[in-house]
Amino acid sequence: MGTPVPPFEPGEEARWNLPPAQLRPIRDRIAGGQQFDRLPCVWFDSQTRRCRHYEQRPDACRRFEPGSTLCRLSRIDIGLPG
Repeated sequence: MGTPVPPFEPGEEARWNLPPAQLRPIRDRIAGGQQFDRLPCVWFDSQTRRCRHYEQRPDACRRFEPGSTLCRLSRIDIGLPG
C-alpha cells in the first residue's frame, strides 16, 4: 500500500499555497505514467526517512496515526515488521 504522491484532496494544494518546486515532483510522476505500485511518496526522503515538506503535508497524512491498524498493514505491505 504505497502512497506515490501526497494524497491531497481536491483544492487542498491551493489552501497550502504550495510553491511550484513542491508540486513539480508530484506532477512529473503523474505525467510520466510511472508505475505507482509500492512507490514511496515523492516527498519522502529515504535518507532521513521523513517527509521533505512536513508542514505542508496533506490532511490524510495528518490523520494517519503511527501504530494504527492502517499503519501496521502499510508496514507489512512494504516488508517491515507490523
